[in-house]
Amino acid sequence: YVPKKTEWPSCGREAESQRLIRGLEALMQHSIAEPFSAPVDLQKFPTYACFVSYPIDMSTVRTRLENGFYRRITALQ
Repeated sequence: YVPKKTEWPSCGREAESQRLIRGLEALMQHSIAEPFSAPVDLQKFPTYACFVSYPIDMSTVRTRLENGFYRRITALQ
C-alpha cells in the first residue's frame, strides 16, 4: 500500500510516524502512564474484554507505527 499525499501530514508517513513514536516513548517514561503502556493482562483481569471492545495501549500503537500498520493518520485520531 502506498499512502496518498493527503492521508498524512506534508512531512510524510515515515517522518510523522517517527515523531509520534518519540512522543509515545516520552509519555511512557512517566509513572502515570504505566497502566496504558502495555496490553492489559487478561489473566489478572479476565472480564476486561467484556467492557472494552477494542483495547489498545501505547506499546501496541508504537509497534504498529514502526510496522506501517496505519494507512492514514486519521486511524490514530
